[in-house]
Amino acid sequence: NLIGENRNTTIIDGRYYDSVINISADSVVISGFCIQNSKKWRAGILSTSNNNEFYGNKIVNNDRGILLYNNKKNIVTNNKFEHNRWFAIFLGESCNNLVTKNTIINCDMGIAIWGGYKNRLTENYINNTRYEGIYILNSRSNTISFHTIEKCKIAINLAFGYMDGLKGWTAFNNIFKNNIINNTYGINIEPGLLSDIFGFILFNKVSMNNIINNNYGISLTLALLTTVKNNNFIGNDDFNAFFSNSYGTRWVSNYWDDWDGTGSYKIKGEIDVFYLESPFFKTIDWYNYDKNPAKEPYDSS
Repeated sequence: NLIGENRNTTIIDGRYYDSVINISADSVVISGFCIQNSKKWRAGILSTSNNNEFYGNKIVNNDRGILLYNNKKNIVTNNKFEHNRWFAIFLGESCNNLVTKNTIINCDMGIAIWGGYKNRLTENYINNTRYEGIYILNSRSNTISFHTIEKCKIAINLAFGYMDGLKGWTAFNNIFKNNIINNTYGINIEPGLLSDIFGFILFNKVSMNNIINNNYGISLTLALLTTVKNNNFIGNDDFNAFFSNSYGTRWVSNYWDDWDGTGSYKIKGEIDVFYLESPFFKTIDWYNYDKNPAKEPYDSS
């Protein structure tokens, strides 16, 4: 184990040489350090092992903050991440990890799961990322809950695509009880980079979130069988919800601040329709409905 006295004054400086700390053994604890200045494409902490715990560290000015690759059953908690390029925390092809109660400020991206499953992200605070607050790619059965995410380009992004040899489904992820405030996009579900026909986004659930004062509330593109239930959509500038070529979405009893109080709530989207003559495909307006919208905002505390 590696235990420092004070994370503000006990410094491990990588001096841009490599990853600052490399871990290949299981059951390691690292706590109480300021970990800084990894080499480009390297990390403050790089772990390729299992059952480790990283808590109470300050992780600053690295290319990636903590990088877990092919890991399981690690705990990342109560760390502070600042000014890390790319990801503060990255889980690559990893499962059954817990990431909780971390503070992430002024990084390019917050937390990413690529090719992982059954990870739990909860109670993290993410502020002012250049790109995503949380980015889930080709991953399934992860939970994303009880976060506050603000001032990011995209608070939560679910995607599939071909990247670094990973391709497949993003499915059965559960996004619930998050405060998503003052971002450009609140929740975005769509194909990612270099997407192809071998991937799908399906059976994801978005429930009991506060989606407030973003430019765009929730956007679905090529998403199948998504459930959007019991969320608060309040003060989002351009739209509360939009969809494109997304089918089987269940909009269930959300609170919409622009609902007129009568009947169903109408959600405008678009679909591509095939024609037998040029141009063969034409985009037309399409509508979904929340048939029983909530009359008052939910208490999602």
